[in-house]
Amino acid sequence: MNRLLLGLACGALLAGCGGGAGTPTGPSASGAGAGTPRLSLTRFLAFGDSLTLGEVTAPLNGTGPETPIGQLPLVSGRMIIVPSAAYPGLLQAQLASRYVAQSGSIIVINEGKSGEHAHEGVPRFAEAYLAARPEVVLLWEGANSLHLYGTDLPTDALTVMTVDARTRGSRVFIANLPPTRLGFRNSQPLVELLSINTKIAAMATAQGAVLVNIYDAMLPEADTLIGSDGLHPTEAGYRRIADIFFAAIRGELEVR
Repeated sequence: MNRLLLGLACGALLAGCGGGAGTPTGPSASGAGAGTPRLSLTRFLAFGDSLTLGEVTAPLNGTGPETPIGQLPLVSGRMIIVPSAAYPGLLQAQLASRYVAQSGSIIVINEGKSGEHAHEGVPRFAEAYLAARPEVVLLWEGANSLHLYGTDLPTDALTVMTVDARTRGSRVFIANLPPTRLGFRNSQPLVELLSINTKIAAMATAQGAVLVNIYDAMLPEADTLIGSDGLHPTEAGYRRIADIFFAAIRGELEVR
């Protein structure tokens, strides 16, 4: 593993000594009525970059997600943060709606940071984890790193954060990167995008994390779910992302 990340990992683990979620022991289903759905864990930390924060492309006049790709300029808008569009808030509302008996205890903390490279997130993750003390970590980083650092450094950073959370007793859901729209300001290099998603999937399996397959779920409708910068989701895209995380959480954490 990259020496920089080894140092960051050691610092993160030292910072975390004596703190964390411990072994998750979620609420028992014994108090619920028959047929009432419940979650085994209810405290979530959503950690990532601008895709977690809720950044969207504000289109230029006369353009929008429905504008054909051939009619969009290379620079087709400015980036703005839309808190109400961010997937963590949408996900919390979905979870509270299904798990009504636990709605007061369900929380999804948004720790997205615009422009962050994955390796820069390692020390911030340790701090955010200690502040949030989550039972579940939703990890989604790496989109800003491909152009400058390729696939190895962001994958190593994701591994460090996953191991950190797992060591402290949290479940980890790790998302792969979304599809790109080619030919725009923030379009991802396709070969590297596919490569890092393969590495993320392998790492999730190796570390006992749950893979959230954002890429495959969004690919058929990428032209409407990804904005005109080529990278950031549209508001409809963020709603779809919340749906994808919700399905993964329900599949893993719903008490049966």
